[in-house]
Amino acid sequence: MTTQAQQAATHGEAIVGAMVDRLVEEFAPERVMLVGYRATGNGDWYHVDLLVVKSDVTDAREAKREMREALGGMGLAKDIYVNTPEGFTRACKSPGQIESIAARDGRVLYERG
Repeated sequence: MTTQAQQAATHGEAIVGAMVDRLVEEFAPERVMLVGYRATGNGDWYHVDLLVVKSDVTDAREAKREMREALGGMGLAKDIYVNTPEGFTRACKSPGQIESIAARDGRVLYERG
């Protein structure tokens, strides 16, 4: 890896860490996972996919909107997926669902202890 690529990776990881900190502080999720190309170490740091597992979500679309808004202006494009712990467990049984992909290849960035 070149020095420039190493710097980009370090910068991208720092931004993702700040995103996770903000999600934890503002939304108190049970878990935040990195999914997609970045979770497997492939791809560039211009875009990340985050899966947020939060128990008291009644409207995943609204929760996703609020989380995207909270992470606005942080310097990386992002997709955020939101599910409850029960929904996550159910969706893990369906191949192709983001939850199933996260369970197989994702990286846990935060888990409430």
